[in-house]
Formats: sequence, structure tokens, C-alpha cells
Amino acid sequence: MKEIAVIKDKTYLFAKDYKDDETLRKQMGELCRKIWRFDFERMYQNGFWEPEFHTYTLFDGSRAVSHISASEMDFRLGNQVLHLVQLGTVMTDPEFRMCGLSRFLLERILADFSGCDAIFLFANESVLDFYPKFGFEAASEFPRSVTEHVLARFREEAGAERKAEPFDALSTGEKKAALLACSEHCKNGCDFYPVNNRMLVGFYLTSLEVFSISDMLYLMPDGKTIVLAEVSETDITIHDVFSDCGCDMEPVIRALITKDTRSVSVRLAYDLPYLEVEEEKVHDDLQLFVFGKNAELLKSHPIVFPLVTHT
Repeated sequence: MKEIAVIKDKTYLFAKDYKDDETLRKQMGELCRKIWRFDFERMYQNGFWEPEFHTYTLFDGSRAVSHISASEMDFRLGNQVLHLVQLGTVMTDPEFRMCGLSRFLLERILADFSGCDAIFLFANESVLDFYPKFGFEAASEFPRSVTEHVLARFREEAGAERKAEPFDALSTGEKKAALLACSEHCKNGCDFYPVNNRMLVGFYLTSLEVFSISDMLYLMPDGKTIVLAEVSETDITIHDVFSDCGCDMEPVIRALITKDTRSVSVRLAYDLPYLEVEEEKVHDDLQLFVFGKNAELLKSHPIVFPLVTHT
């Protein structure tokens, strides 16, 4: 869709959902590389640009000057499914800032997705005052950590080597397909989790030039469960658990730790007696904001958005 937009007496081309328009797509990619040092071209070429990923962009002539992405996602929260929209890659060319362009795009998105359960985004400290003007509210996330008492017991029973094996999902088509299938039909027992996250798992696996999750994946001893984790000699952060047949967290943790492990953080919303819940208002200098009819529901639950749901 394309139309003319007049903002503060200046005329722009407004376009959305133009993924198959190579000219517009690549112009947006140039702006994205300029601001964020990546683009979505590999995502498109690799087949992971799904209909749920929407582009809202303003062009000055043929040049992309302001953009917001909107990604539709369904999340299970307990026994219900919430239709959420995440805003990401919010960017405006420095030459066109303070001209009302981000406001125009955000207002269009809020109107287009007024029927969704909630809209969320992660904002850096430079724009913390911007989103509350539209009704967005700051919210916390609640990562978990294994209690010291339980970790000490697990550590006593652990060996010098991990039971989990590195899983190179890019080494064969079969391994890549297995990971994507698990992410599309994941049943990992998490209390807050996307119903289908194939698009973004594929994006993080194959479409970023400077980062890939491929070296953070581990295959559990059951041969079916794949875990996304940052692992050092002493510390472990579990970012995701992919399983299409159900899994228990305790065997996952036991497979990752060794006798030298001192801490295990779980950035997933599991409700388990051996996991302590910690409120986190800001993570990696990013503040979570929520908006919409179910924003308070999100704020009232100890949720955490998995790493590979971020856009």
C-alpha cells in the first residue's frame, strides 16, 4: 500500500507491507543499516519474512527516512492466547528527526492494530519520554534463577563435562528443519511463550550478518530438546527451550551445568519451585513498554519475553 502523506507542510510517500517491492525494500534496508547496522534482506531472501511482519515507512522521494516494523505474535499466557503486536526497528534519519515522522507512523500502527490484545516494544533511554505520550506504560520483566540450594545439589551430582552437546543447526538441512519445527510447534511448558516463533528463530539463525544463534544451541540427552543458552565455565543463561513433545526444566539444567557452574539464569517464564523470580525493570539498557486493552494483564504477571522474540 502506498499513499501521499503531508507532515508539517512537507510531502512524503507513505508505504506499508511492501516486502515484494525491491526498490522500497532496499531503500528501507539502507536506512536500517545506517541506524542499526543490519537489514532484513536476508530475512526476505531466506523465506522468513512472513505476512505477520509489517513495514511502515516514510520516503522522501525514493529515500527511506523513517520506519517502524510491527510484528504480530500470539502468546500463550496460562490457559489463554493473547494476540500481541511488537514494534521494532524504530528509526528516523538524523536529518529528518523532530519532524513528526515517528509520530505519524506510530499513530497509523495504533489505528491499524486497535483490536489486538496489546502492543509492546523495547525502548532505549533516549526515547523513554516519547512512548508514554501515546498511552504506553513502562513494565518489568521477571527472569528466573536457580536457587543456590538446588544448584548446589545439582552441582554435586554433575561431572566435569556437560551432558548437552553443541547443536549446529546450520550444518545440515535436517538439523535446521528440526529447530524450525520445534519453534513452530513448541511445547516447552513455559507459562508465557509464543505459539509459533518460526519466523524470528529463522531470522536470528540465518539472517543477521554480525550475529547468529547457531553457536548458542545445545542438544539435550533426550535427542529431541534444543536449548538456546549462553554458557561459560561458571555461568549459564538459558534464553529458550525448543521442544515439540514436552520437556522438563530440571533435566535441561542438569545437562548444561558442570561441577564448576556457579549460577544459572533462566530468561523464560517458568513457574517452578526451584526457580527464584526476580523483577527486572531494564535489561541491556532497554525498557519494556506495553499498551492496549490487556496491558495491565501483562503487567500483573511475572512475564519475560524470550530473546528470539525481540525485533
